[in-house]
Amino acid sequence: KEREIEKFRVAVSVPSGTRMSFVLIYEELLPRRLGRYELSLGLRTGQPVQNLTLDVSIHERTGIRFIKALPLKMSRLLSNSTQGDSSPPASTQVEQSDNCARIYYSPTVQQQTSISSKGLNADFIIQYDVELKDLLGDVQVYDGYFVHYFAPRGLPV
Repeated sequence: KEREIEKFRVAVSVPSGTRMSFVLIYEELLPRRLGRYELSLGLRTGQPVQNLTLDVSIHERTGIRFIKALPLKMSRLLSNSTQGDSSPPASTQVEQSDNCARIYYSPTVQQQTSISSKGLNADFIIQYDVELKDLLGDVQVYDGYFVHYFAPRGLPV
């Protein structure tokens, strides 16, 4: 069963020959497991899309230690985690600075149909970790609430 956050549906009437863009902006609290954060974005288009673009920006106050895009995950079964080698999908660009990273994925129709004639039906997965310079962790305060991030380094994962 899909998580509620995975349900984004929109229905509009678009005259033929008209360009349409949908921009979805949201924030999500990601749990840190095995020394990294993992963001999984479902791409289920139902058909090849002429101008499909996935543009993800990640901002971390303490800095980004590493970031990578994994191969498309074609199945939700644990035994079928990714397809092919460990390279990101074709047409993926990863840019990283100290505190920000951007992952841009824009497959052509030909790249989409080489995966499936019915368009993409996969998860685009991004893994990253943050710099934690202070051994005591990081405390963030927002709107009268605080969060203490503590992740000791050097322990086996």
